[in-house]
Amino acid sequence: MRISSIKSYEGTNFNNAKSVKSNNNVRPMSNQYMSNVSLNSSPNALYNRFEYEPMFRGTLDKLPQELNKISRSIPLNHKLASLVETAYADDVILAGNNLIDARKMLIDSVKSFTNPIKKVFFIEDKNIQGAIAISRDKFNLPNIVNLAKKELKLTTNSGNTKILKKGDGYPIQDKTGVEGLGMKFTYTTDIPKLDSQRMVFSKSFDFTKDTLKDIETLNEKTLKRWTTSKKIPAKPITFADVGGQEKVINQIKKEFLYPIKYPAAYKNVKVNHGVILYGPPGTGKSLIAEALANEGGANFIKLNGKELESKWVGETEENWRKLFKTATDNQPSIIVIDEFDCIARKRGGANVYSDDTVDQLLTLMSDVEKNGDEVYVVGATNRIGDIDEAVKRAGRFTRHIEVPAPDLSGVKQIFNIHLKGLPLSKDIDKDALSKAMYAKQATGSDIPYIVTAAHSNALERYGNFNKMENNTFTDSDMDNFELTNEDFFKGIDEILSSKDKKPTKIGYTN
Repeated sequence: MRISSIKSYEGTNFNNAKSVKSNNNVRPMSNQYMSNVSLNSSPNALYNRFEYEPMFRGTLDKLPQELNKISRSIPLNHKLASLVETAYADDVILAGNNLIDARKMLIDSVKSFTNPIKKVFFIEDKNIQGAIAISRDKFNLPNIVNLAKKELKLTTNSGNTKILKKGDGYPIQDKTGVEGLGMKFTYTTDIPKLDSQRMVFSKSFDFTKDTLKDIETLNEKTLKRWTTSKKIPAKPITFADVGGQEKVINQIKKEFLYPIKYPAAYKNVKVNHGVILYGPPGTGKSLIAEALANEGGANFIKLNGKELESKWVGETEENWRKLFKTATDNQPSIIVIDEFDCIARKRGGANVYSDDTVDQLLTLMSDVEKNGDEVYVVGATNRIGDIDEAVKRAGRFTRHIEVPAPDLSGVKQIFNIHLKGLPLSKDIDKDALSKAMYAKQATGSDIPYIVTAAHSNALERYGNFNKMENNTFTDSDMDNFELTNEDFFKGIDEILSSKDKKPTKIGYTN
C-alpha cells in the first residue's frame, strides 16, 4: 500500500507564505523545548512554510536539523500522550526506530486491531528496538500493542505486571509503565500542551478517502446479512443418493475414496490419479464423481470440457495449468470433467491447438503422479473411443469404468430414492411403474423428471393449476393431495415417448 505524507494538520490550512505569516491562531512552542534552538518564528509556521515553499532560501536552510533538535528534546511520554489525547478510534499511533520497519511490523500484527485504520501517526525514536502501536478500542480506551518479537513489560497503575508478546495488546491508563524494546517510559496525561508541536515530532498518514469505500462495502454486506433470511444449505450428494450403480460405486471407492481417507494403507504403492467414467448419457457419471468428492471430504471442482478453451493461442493451456494449481493448493481435490472427449480427443487431426491441449493435460497428469499430489481427475464421456490413447494409458487415466444404463433392479432403486417425501396413493404399484420405465430404457437422469411430470399431472387433476391462475390457491388445497399410478404412467409417456421413435432412414427404399 502506497503511503503519502499529509501536509496539513489539526485543521490548519497553509496555502502559501502569506497565509503562514497572517495566521494568528498558531500556539507558540513551550520554552522548555526551545533551549539551544534559535528561531525567529513559531516552529509551527516555519515547519509549514518549509513544507510548502521548497525553494525558500536563507536561514531556513537549516530548518530540518533544528526541528530534529526540537523533536529530540521532547520526551517520548509527552509525544505519545499528546497524540493519544486527540486520537480517534480509527487512528493508530505508531512508534519505532524507523518508518519502514515499523510499518512492516504494523502490517504483520494487523489482526490485533479491531477498528478500521484511517490515519497513522508515526513517531521516530532511535532508542526503540522494534515498534509499538497505540489505538483506542470500542470503549474508547487507549490500548498499547507490542509489534516486535521481543517481549514488552507493562506495569499497570495498580502495580500489576503484564508481559506483552508480539501482537498482544493491553489497555493503558494514567501512570502505566512500559519497559522493554530499548525504551522505558510511563504513560501520563499530565503533560504540557503540545497542540502546535505535534507535526514536529510526528508524521501523519491519512487513508480516509481510500478506506471509506471499503467500509461502505463492508457495512452493506453486514446489513444484507441482517435483512436476508438464512438459507438452508443444500444437502451434499452422497453414494446413497446414487441408485442402480453399486458395482461402479464399489470400484471407484477402491480406486479413489480409500486412498484419500486411509493414506497409510497405500504407502509405497502407485495410486491412480485419473479415471474415465464412460457410458450412455444420463447414467449418473457426474453424480458419482460429486458423491465421491463429498464422501472423501475433498475439494470438488466440476467443469465442462469446453469451459477452459480460449480463442487465443496458448491461453487454453494456461487455463489448465491454473486449474491444476488450484487443485494442488487445496488438496485433496477431485476434478470432474464432463464431455471429456472434447478436450482429450485423439491427436493428429486438423486442429493443432487441440493437440496442444492434450499435450498440456498429459504433462499435468504426469506431474501429479510424479509429485504424489492428492489430486484426482474424473473424466466423464459418452464416447470413450474418441479419446487419445496416450490419455488412457497407465499413469494418466489408468482406470476406465463403464457406467451402464440401470437394470430393472437399478430402476426400482432410483425410483424409490426420488419418491421419498411424496404423498402417494395407497394402491401405488412401484413394481409395475419400474417395469414400464425399464421397458422404455429409462436412465438415472430420466427418472426424477418422470416423478416431476407425475406431480404436475396430479396438480392438473386436482384443478390446482386453475386455482393458481385465478389466485385462489391456498395451502389447504394440498391437504388430500396424492399421486396415483395414472399420474406416473402419463409421466412416463411424456418423458420417454421420444425413445420409442426409431430414426428415419435417409435415402430411397425399395
